[in-house]
Amino acid sequence: MGHGRRILILLAVSGVLVPPTWPRDPPPACALEWGDSGLAAGHFLTPQRVAADRDGNIYVTDTGNSRIQKFTANGAFLRQWGERGAERAQFNAPIGIAIDIFGDVYVADVGNHRVQKWSSNGDFLQSWGGLGTQEGRFHGPMDVAADLDGNTYVADTFNHRVQKFGRDGRFVTQWGSAGAGAGQFFHPSGITVDRAGRVYVADHGNARIQVFAGAGDFLSSWGQRGRGEGQIDAPGGMTLDAADNVIIADSSNGVQVFTNNGLFLNRLEICEGRPLFAPQGVVITAAGIYVVDSKNHRVTRFGLPADLTTWGVEKEVYR
Repeated sequence: MGHGRRILILLAVSGVLVPPTWPRDPPPACALEWGDSGLAAGHFLTPQRVAADRDGNIYVTDTGNSRIQKFTANGAFLRQWGERGAERAQFNAPIGIAIDIFGDVYVADVGNHRVQKWSSNGDFLQSWGGLGTQEGRFHGPMDVAADLDGNTYVADTFNHRVQKFGRDGRFVTQWGSAGAGAGQFFHPSGITVDRAGRVYVADHGNARIQVFAGAGDFLSSWGQRGRGEGQIDAPGGMTLDAADNVIIADSSNGVQVFTNNGLFLNRLEICEGRPLFAPQGVVITAAGIYVVDSKNHRVTRFGLPADLTTWGVEKEVYR
């Protein structure tokens, strides 16, 4: 999902909780960056996605180094786990990452065609999948998300479908097939779930976002292909704010914010005068908006919109 989770950011006005809004101009400012190309702790090689836990710690899939790295909200290195391989607790190009309501970490291990589950400290818990088209098997799954009940949803990218599992990895249901029609996909590459259980899928090859009920019933789709503001070209990781606005990392268009029915709101693409280069992942927390700036081998944190600076944070976690 978002990858990872989101914190509900709410403003109390006369006792009523009001969701945040996104001012059109200017976009939030860049507040923090960390990382560089390399193998050392805190360095990355084409990192892809990002998630956050209830304490605001940040988890990054360091894809080219086949590992997960964990940081504080301010980018201080905490720990790492994983190494390249196909055995238990190894990775082959991990991409998607999510954290469930219980704090467990799920990783889409793309090259090994499986999902791995870990504790927040990097203790291996279980894995499931394997290459194939059968229920519970995958072909290059690129993202994973979790709902409030602990179910996980996997973007089974090269099988052009979404699969849903229970917290124990038990297969629940699936939907989708190759194509451009409603409910069909062409290489779905990102997935996230809102508080109501609606599933948002970044339909990469069709340059659109599709929305489904938790059981797979098609609800809507939106997006116009292109590389201009408000258009979608190469959508990847996504996250949601408290108003269910959809924040999309698009490697061709920067990071864009839309309402959940596709109305363009804002765009993040420059930090300290330097453009993002193929952003792949994004997550929002009380500390800001974290973007995986993939080809710059770093993580960038943008501040929240200016009118949110006096807003309180409700410590309700959604991943």
